Amino acid sequence: MAAKGMEIERVARDGGVRIPKSVLELVGAEEGSYFLITANQQYGEIVLHAIGDPSKMLYEIKAEMTDVPGSLGAFCNILGNANANIESVMQMPSGKNATVIFVVDMGKAKTPREKLVDVLAKAKNVLKVEMRPLSP
Repeated sequence: MAAKGMEIERVARDGGVRIPKSVLELVGAEEGSYFLITANQQYGEIVLHAIGDPSKMLYEIKAEMTDVPGSLGAFCNILGNANANIESVMQMPSGKNATVIFVVDMGKAKTPREKLVDVLAKAKNVLKVEMRPLSP
């Protein structure tokens, strides 16, 4: 008998992997839920992180920034000032830079999405910003 939350599944021809309902229920995921997928080549791991409620106006913001103290905090302050609620954040350092992936709820945002991207891109130590909707 497998431990709770531990199952073995096969990769389908199209690369898909079925996640058993019992595992999804453990993290509160339901149809339409979003996951951040990370791969750790060194350890041969693929990890799914439950990141957002499908009923919210979710956007993914991918930012590349210089990995120095204060960069991430300044970026988060801009999001907060725009009333964009951070649902999830994942940082992947890479030498002198870092790629940071945010999932934000824009449902109550005061700043239009296009303007927010411009403001974020001009922030100190930010090299590149991309934003895409996750919600249908």
